[in-house]
Amino acid sequence: MSKDLHLSRVIAHRGASAYAPENTLAAMRKAHAMGAQWVEFDVMLTADGEAIIMHDDTLRRTTNGKKRLVAETSYNDIAQLDAGSWFAKQYAQEPVPTLHELLNLLKKLKININLEIKPTVGKEAETAEKSIEILKQFWPVAESPPMISTQSEICLSVVHKIAPELCLGTVIHQWNEPWQNWSQDYACQSVSVNHLILSPEKIMELRKYVKYVLAYTVNEPWRAHELFEWGVDSVFSDKPDLLS
Repeated sequence: MSKDLHLSRVIAHRGASAYAPENTLAAMRKAHAMGAQWVEFDVMLTADGEAIIMHDDTLRRTTNGKKRLVAETSYNDIAQLDAGSWFAKQYAQEPVPTLHELLNLLKKLKININLEIKPTVGKEAETAEKSIEILKQFWPVAESPPMISTQSEICLSVVHKIAPELCLGTVIHQWNEPWQNWSQDYACQSVSVNHLILSPEKIMELRKYVKYVLAYTVNEPWRAHELFEWGVDSVFSDKPDLLS
């Protein structure tokens, strides 16, 4: 069983993604500058198996890589892309970070992490295995216990098998997902839920299965306070300064 997590009320969603390009080192530095104690980010694999920080299956939205699939593009090609200009000119040529680069930065900044495994279809097990391998190599797991989350049952199964000591969690977009079974089968301690489908009654139901209930993506202070009153532990926000 993993150690208790000392979650902050607000977890910076993909870094300070309201103020800097998401899932970049710049967004993480901005989150730190704004006082964030926890950050969330997404991990995918390139065609040649490099673990990078990326949310979408394609490079189109957050880089100048157009419609190319992450899973079909080599890391060397992705490393040449501009992951910042789409957001603002001041972030031109901001690169797509690798997982080990990001972990090294966050370790120096002393920020806690929620690593979300975002595999492409067919690379679920490989993505989970690579993520945990790099995490154990570059992150002080004992001193700063991470939270690992994913919406993939295969990833949940792999992490539960190879790293049962880590805090593992499911991600819920809709209630028709088999989250109860996943929580029990893979000893999940957390669940991250689309805040739009939450209610006090649903949170009470979640508490029967997991220790930590988190809500995403919340960018209005009034909504965050309402969720806290209902019993949510933390909210994911694009604004680390949400409650300031």
